Amino acid sequence: MAVSLLLIIPFLAQAGSLPGVDAPEIKQPPKPDPYAKCVCEEGDAATVMSFVGIVSDAQVLLGDDGRSPADRQATIFKVVKTIKGEVSNPAKVWHMTAPEKCGVTFDYGKRYDVAVIAVEDGLETSWCLKPAP
Repeated sequence: MAVSLLLIIPFLAQAGSLPGVDAPEIKQPPKPDPYAKCVCEEGDAATVMSFVGIVSDAQVLLGDDGRSPADRQATIFKVVKTIKGEVSNPAKVWHMTAPEKCGVTFDYGKRYDVAVIAVEDGLETSWCLKPAP
C-alpha cells in the first residue's frame, strides 16, 4: 500500500501543471465574526472624548476565581494629542476584553486613536466607540 501512495503523490502534484487540467480551487472556510454578539447602545455623541495615545501600561484585575483575568481591564495611555474634550495624561481607560461583550484589546507601545466616555470610575471605551478606519 505504501508503494502505491508514493507513485500517486507525484502524479497528483503534477496534475495541476498538465495542459488542459485545471488545479482545483482551494477555498478558505469563512472566519466567524468575533463581534457578532456585540450589541452597541445608542449614546450621546456630545459626551464622547477622543485622543491619540501610546499604550504604556495596564491594570489587570483578577477574576472571581482569583487566577484568571477579569473581563474588565484598564489600559494606560501616554496622551500624545487630545482631539476632543479634556483627557488627563496619562489616561487610564477601562474596557471589556471579550469581543462578544464589545471588548477591545491594546498592544503595549502601539499608538491608537481612542474614543472614550466618562464613567463613574474614570474613562471607558468599547468596540462601539472605536473610530472608523
